[in-house]
Amino acid sequence: PELGLLAVFSALCGSGIVFVLNQATTEAQDSEFAFGWAMLFVVILLGFRVGQKALIARTSGAIEQALDGWRSRISRKVTELSLRDVEEVSRGRIIDGLARSYEQLSQTIVPLVGGVESAVLLAFTLIYLCTLSIIAGLMMAVIAACLIYSYVSTSHQMKETMKLAGEADAQLARLAEDMVDGFKELKLSAAKRAALHADMDPVSQEVAVQRSRTGEVISQLIAVASSSGYLLAATVVFVLPILSGGGEGINRIVTAVLFLLSPIGGVIGAAQQIVTARFAIESIRGFELAMDKCARGADTQGPDYRSFSSLTLAGVGYRHATQDGEAGFAVTDVTAEFTRGQIIFVTGANGSGKTTALRLLTGLYPIQTGTICIDGQPVASPAPQSF
Repeated sequence: PELGLLAVFSALCGSGIVFVLNQATTEAQDSEFAFGWAMLFVVILLGFRVGQKALIARTSGAIEQALDGWRSRISRKVTELSLRDVEEVSRGRIIDGLARSYEQLSQTIVPLVGGVESAVLLAFTLIYLCTLSIIAGLMMAVIAACLIYSYVSTSHQMKETMKLAGEADAQLARLAEDMVDGFKELKLSAAKRAALHADMDPVSQEVAVQRSRTGEVISQLIAVASSSGYLLAATVVFVLPILSGGGEGINRIVTAVLFLLSPIGGVIGAAQQIVTARFAIESIRGFELAMDKCARGADTQGPDYRSFSSLTLAGVGYRHATQDGEAGFAVTDVTAEFTRGQIIFVTGANGSGKTTALRLLTGLYPIQTGTICIDGQPVASPAPQSF
């Protein structure tokens, strides 16, 4: 309610500015000094600035607090995943889900709040315009509605281009991460460098294509918004006198119509930001749903095994999955027994499965076959990391 009152207050002040300017113009034409109107203009302008600032600041703060709670909840879900889940999701997607999408969403807050304020201001200004000329008010309402509708109707097209561009950007970012992570191997192998370039070049081209398409949609919307002001003014100057049977009071109506340009632009700009905000929200929701599907309770609190005496692996096995879903490298039938205080050396050639076996032993990977027993008692899979 408080934010709504601030929006109404700011819009009333904005409409009051038009009224004061028109009244001052009338008195100036009558050779009267409009000192009182000038003072009232200053007061209303200050009220408009204070109300607008308070509205944007408080709304932004409230939304950022809500986003902080959402981000914290998803962060806890990520920390509950197993290592295998994190590897399957990929580091880049986790970074997007915890940081980048929120950054995009935060950047839309101020334009969206300004759009709400502009919509209220537009309504009040149209009401004032109707007091000057009911025909002019109705005409401007119809034209403004058509302009806003034509702008909003392209939101589906913009959303689609943004989705495709976002997917291409994400793919390019993953390849960039692979380049940095495997930089030593790339320096040692010309064939690997060529393979990386072969993967990156078409993705980079796809990013350029999708970003260009997004730019075309935005440029079309900007052109519509830029020409709308001239259309409104021309309608008042050329059409209204014909419909009303005369040009009396046209100057005051034109002033009010030109003032409409700012709120109409704010509403149209907010419509564009709505598409961006929806895209970011859907991205965050999709990431959270993916985290929910992956959750396996890896950190479920179990018995305290820190004072164990013996640890036994019986036929433990695990098979990695490849990106295409086929079965990959496997470690099978790992059988061993350890006692507290022992120092164990695990040796073997590169790729023999040492790291995978140790991750099974510590519960970082869930065992797929066999059992792990502590002091003769089987532990859950995945095992808790408390020993």
